[in-house]
Amino acid sequence: MRSTMNNTKKVIRDFLGELDDRIIKVEDDRSLLEEGIIDSLKMVELLSFIEGRYGIVVDDDELIPENFETLNAMVNFLEQKTGMTQK
Repeated sequence: MRSTMNNTKKVIRDFLGELDDRIIKVEDDRSLLEEGIIDSLKMVELLSFIEGRYGIVVDDDELIPENFETLNAMVNFLEQKTGMTQK
């Protein structure tokens, strides 16, 4: 559902906003890595949050930029991982 996708994006944006307030100004397809919003420490915090919030385990082979570089990439990854779908 579109609302599920938007809600997931808001949850992630809000969490990242607690780590770095610049996230509010970053477009959904902008690289959080290039913007300096996510670094290795924040990535560990983000993974812990995502795993706890969505009841999943992110495997080492899933820790790739294609899954975590942008907000849209994270939402798409979570949709696939949790079985959520957008319409």
